[in-house]
Amino acid sequence: MKNTILIKEAIENLKNSYSPYSKFAVSCVILLKDGKIINGVNVENASFGGTICAERSAIVNLISQGLKISDVKKVVIVSSGKDKCIPCCICRQIMLEFLDLKTPIIMANQNLEYDEVTLGELIPFPFDPKNL
Repeated sequence: MKNTILIKEAIENLKNSYSPYSKFAVSCVILLKDGKIINGVNVENASFGGTICAERSAIVNLISQGLKISDVKKVVIVSSGKDKCIPCCICRQIMLEFLDLKTPIIMANQNLEYDEVTLGELIPFPFDPKNL
């Protein structure tokens, strides 16, 4: 599936974001190897610590459905902002826990402009179970 099609899917999914405080909607789409799409959005809370980012929302959805790292083909992230959406460090750490370092991560904007890197490129010095 083309990256632009996935970005458009993520843009459409922005409408499901619950972001009344920041007014910054974020959507994450995970493409599985079988072509299925897993969606996630940011969900804010008046107690800001209770907020969950779109990437974590999508990964929780993935795991809740019994899916595995080996099922994931790529991840697309887009926001309501004008710039390409870069995942925060907490989301990078969660992606590290549940995705392969070779997983492509597409960071896009609503103009269909994007950068594509692997998770390993996004996290050049990962903290993982080997560090424990």
